[in-house]
Amino acid sequence: MEVSVSDDDSQWVRVEKNLASAEDGDGDLLKVEFFEPATFWTEALPLGNGKLGAMVFGGIPLDLIMLNDDTLYTGGPKDWNNPRARDLLPKVREAVREGKFSDATNLASQMLGPYCQVVKGSNGFVLISTNLSLYQPLGAIELELDDSHQRFDPDSYHRQLDLDTATVSVTYTVEDVTYTREYFTSNPQQVLAVRLSADKANSVSFAVTLLSPLQEGPSQTTANQILVRGRAPGDVVDSSVTGHGMAFAVALEVRVGGESGVLEAVDGQILRVQNADWALILLSTSTSFDGPFRSPLLADKDPSQQAIAALKGTEGLAFDALLKSHLNDYQPMFRRLKLRLAKSEIDVLQTEEFAENTVNTATGRSSPRADVEQARIQDSQEVTRPLGENEKTSGVNKGSRKGDAKISTRDRLEGFAEDQDPRMVTLLFQYGRYLMLASSRPGTMVSNLQGIWNKDLSPAWRCVPHININLPMNYWPAETCNLSECHGPLFDIVDTMTINGRITAKVNYGLEGWVGHHNVDIWGQTAPVGGDPVWALWPMGGAWLSLHLWEHYCFTLDKTFLSDRAYPVLKGCAQFLLGWLIEDTNGNLITNPSTSPEHYFVSPDTGNWASVAYASAMDLAIIRELFESLVQANQILGDKDVEFVSKIKITLDRLGPVKLAHDGCLLEWGEDFEDPEVNHRHMSHLFGLFPGHTITHLKTPELCHAAKKSMLKRGEIGPGWSMAWKNALWARLWNEEHAYRMVVRMFRLIGPQETTERYDGGGLYCNLFNAHPPFQIDGNFGGRLLIAGNISVPFNVLGFQGGSKDLSGGESIFRGAVSSSSGFGQESGFVPACKIRLSPLKNSNLKNFNFVFGIAFGLRFCRFTGAIAEMLLQSDGESLYLLPALPKTAWPFGKVEGLRGRGAATVSMVWEHGVLVEFSIDVDVKSPALKTVHYQERTVNISEVLPSHVYTYNKDLKLQHSRLKVNGFLRSDGNRAMTSVRRKLKQPLKETLFSKMQRQEKNRVIT
Repeated sequence: MEVSVSDDDSQWVRVEKNLASAEDGDGDLLKVEFFEPATFWTEALPLGNGKLGAMVFGGIPLDLIMLNDDTLYTGGPKDWNNPRARDLLPKVREAVREGKFSDATNLASQMLGPYCQVVKGSNGFVLISTNLSLYQPLGAIELELDDSHQRFDPDSYHRQLDLDTATVSVTYTVEDVTYTREYFTSNPQQVLAVRLSADKANSVSFAVTLLSPLQEGPSQTTANQILVRGRAPGDVVDSSVTGHGMAFAVALEVRVGGESGVLEAVDGQILRVQNADWALILLSTSTSFDGPFRSPLLADKDPSQQAIAALKGTEGLAFDALLKSHLNDYQPMFRRLKLRLAKSEIDVLQTEEFAENTVNTATGRSSPRADVEQARIQDSQEVTRPLGENEKTSGVNKGSRKGDAKISTRDRLEGFAEDQDPRMVTLLFQYGRYLMLASSRPGTMVSNLQGIWNKDLSPAWRCVPHININLPMNYWPAETCNLSECHGPLFDIVDTMTINGRITAKVNYGLEGWVGHHNVDIWGQTAPVGGDPVWALWPMGGAWLSLHLWEHYCFTLDKTFLSDRAYPVLKGCAQFLLGWLIEDTNGNLITNPSTSPEHYFVSPDTGNWASVAYASAMDLAIIRELFESLVQANQILGDKDVEFVSKIKITLDRLGPVKLAHDGCLLEWGEDFEDPEVNHRHMSHLFGLFPGHTITHLKTPELCHAAKKSMLKRGEIGPGWSMAWKNALWARLWNEEHAYRMVVRMFRLIGPQETTERYDGGGLYCNLFNAHPPFQIDGNFGGRLLIAGNISVPFNVLGFQGGSKDLSGGESIFRGAVSSSSGFGQESGFVPACKIRLSPLKNSNLKNFNFVFGIAFGLRFCRFTGAIAEMLLQSDGESLYLLPALPKTAWPFGKVEGLRGRGAATVSMVWEHGVLVEFSIDVDVKSPALKTVHYQERTVNISEVLPSHVYTYNKDLKLQHSRLKVNGFLRSDGNRAMTSVRRKLKQPLKETLFSKMQRQEKNRVIT
């Protein structure tokens, strides 16, 4: 359907098209695809709706979908504050003043909370104890297809994740029948949906089982539903599980279609489908989590009722209706930002979609090139988009091809070192945005160290968010990459921390305000954990997270948010910092004790490694950023907090300065210590450069020079997240060469069986999860899904009491993994605190699962996304900087739509031969601060831009035209005389790449 509206100077068009089809040709770019089922967890494809996470293996004849619920953690809210810390603080400070840094470090270790760490022994990682909760696996759906599927044609197999639709699909043929499986997680309906179909009637037959390693009691099965109840372990302290923890429920429902389709319950735990045309599986989850301040054992919630109610809410909705609801929710957010990078103009044009959005609004005819593209796009979309309820596939999508060869994402990743295909950068960039939408939505929990995906009972670093880099990094792209809503869960956890943090500040330090340390869990824990001050004694965590609320204001200019939510958080944190600062011998205000996260120095008095000193660069940079933000916020809100802000201004003037080391680098601590880890992974002393704003080319060029020296000294090696940080730092230095070198380093394929600890080089798993060493994957144990293999683990860590047991034979939570010769049956002598279910897994090609000790991958893909955004656009609230670190040789052609800049600005750009061709800007609200746009040596004043207009400039930064936006539509203002002249003469305007982009927005999709 097309609806045209004409006026004197423009024509507005809206075009309705299939929601599931890719927009602007991105479909071919935005697919993670393989031509074989997943064998390892890091080969599976992730889905998520913010709360419910799923990892799809796409196996034949056995498929596995591993499940997570973002609230399922061990333990409950606890008070881990340490009153002794207040008495020890003066002693630590005195030792630091005397230069006894080793003594200060030893004393500081007594200021911490209960011990909290996972250590590596000769037989693997062993959890010593923890005062933080552990993120738990929910369980898995097991789909066992009928025996005929063992004869499937391997050459026909195709498995893909489509980022544009947030769906996974699997297609393959068995003899003359083509089978399709489609998967997605719906945020509106809060369910996982899986449809199985075939292009021949009566061909869909399978059995489905729902399993959990934490299941309590038998499954409950009705004619078409399975209900599993379970409970997470209680508190894990001193290697012991104490009592029961959070309850949960998982409900699964099956619906079938076709006159011959039969659905029946078998053995009380299996639903079997036979001879159906199609089948729809729906799954929902719920837990007894009732907020961060209430024990899940005391919650009034009934997880079973809530899980079943979610399924009931889908009654009357067919698969297509569920899919449409899902796409209406997901695509408007995902499609806000589009990126294309190419080595040639042809490569860019080949990704343009002329088929549905290139109708000439004057003639109604498409261009000849559009006709060619129409055929290509129809051919590709017909087999890749999710299918309608009554549609049948006519073939199998062979995926990307190079000649006649099928090219998987794994192949593209392996080949990146040679071809450096810019489309892979685009894919990984958008993958980060996809995973942010999948793991962080309004009302959900904050994205943890692995987003919402975890298969392990004791995951690496417990999966809890680490504030000293990981959690802030997860949310770097939220604002710049136009997903501001996804930032909300971080603000929610900060709100919780402000309450707990006031208690920690008072009990541990005798100070007002609130404080957070180096990590946090679902209960908003703010006390320092135990172990080592090098990571634990770092009371800057709350301050860093507070800056995210200020950043949200800078990008949105939402004064209500600033006054009601951000300002109280900033002020409470500033109250603590005012009390934490002390005077040094020069009269400067500094921090003491002070650490640089996870980085040791050599103590001059003993020659030993130490970590506690004074005036670390990161401490002072964070404090300066927060104080300056608070001053600006108060000014914006009308100078209502004069007395308090006056104290902040006085303190700012006395704050310790940034210092340089003897070699010209930025000084990391208050003294020029010997550094035993020159190539350390953390870049903490460069916080002021990025993500901060106190080190800039215009204001502090000498510090930028010192920062460059610091970067060169640190080197390029490091784990994946460190490389992403370095990428962003080089971008802030406007150093395109080094920024791109970090991009290339990221594209290193990490094999699923690689077990070597590596802090000197991260990379990507083939499913594009960012590999962060150390990680542990055990060897192949006969195709079994293992709780543990070849290691001896304390059984009480698993929820068992009474000692430890060697699990080297391979004990599985899934059906069929225990053979009659394995020697495993009932564990006599062990009383389970939470039952670990043993059940066999039949005909499995799934390998290498360790349900005790985990892989660490984290949400580091989001950090890559944020770093790429910094290469293309930077902003400081007053100015926008276009293409500041564009690698002109690697990405000579490209376009980006929808990047966000501070000042509530949306920016789009096109470049050719490495040179800006056009850019546009529109602002949500009028910003009194945003004044200029900079590109290379040129500057244009934009202080007069108005909301609801899109302003387009050429390569010389000359205004070409503006267009009014009305309810999302664009129109010409008629301020270009040549527009009407050309229209009268029927001479079409020359269409550049950017003009195409504007036209496609004008003819935008109405959903």
